[in-house]
Amino acid sequence: MKIYVTGACGYKGTILVPKLLKQGHEVIALDIMWFGNFLEDHPNLTVVKGDVRDIDSIDLSGVDAIIHLSSVNIYGEIKSKILKETNFFNKPDLLGSTKILMEKLISLQDINYLNIRLPGVVGYQINDTRRPWLCKIVNQLKLNKKVEI
Repeated sequence: MKIYVTGACGYKGTILVPKLLKQGHEVIALDIMWFGNFLEDHPNLTVVKGDVRDIDSIDLSGVDAIIHLSSVNIYGEIKSKILKETNFFNKPDLLGSTKILMEKLISLQDINYLNIRLPGVVGYQINDTRRPWLCKIVNQLKLNKKVEI
C-alpha cells in the first residue's frame, strides 16, 4: 500500500513511519522539518520537505491512504487550565478549523475512529523549549508529585 504521511518527521511520524515500512508499505513522508529529519533512509521511503498548508504542491497520485499527523499550531490558543473535548478553540487557522469540523463529522459516522491531536501524543525530551509544560509534568511525576490534567 502507498501511504502518504504528513508530519512524518515529527515525534509521532518518526515512530509510525518505520513501522509502516517494516510492514512493507511504500511511504511518502511530508514534513516542514522545523526540527530536522530523523527518518532513516529506506528504499520504500520518499521524504518531501514541504508545508501541508501548501495544498497545490501535494501530489497524491497513486496514494492509497493518508495519515495526517501534521499540526502547525493549527488549533489556536486554548485558554483553560484543564483540557477537555468540550474546550473552545480560540482563533484556529483554516487547517485547524477544517480538522475540528472533520472530527465532528467523523464522530457522526457509524465507524470506528481515533482522533490524534498534538496535545494528545507528544514526546518527552529533557529541557524541551517547545513544550516546557511537558517537562514540568514529567518531572513532577518522577518526584511522585500530584499532577493535575
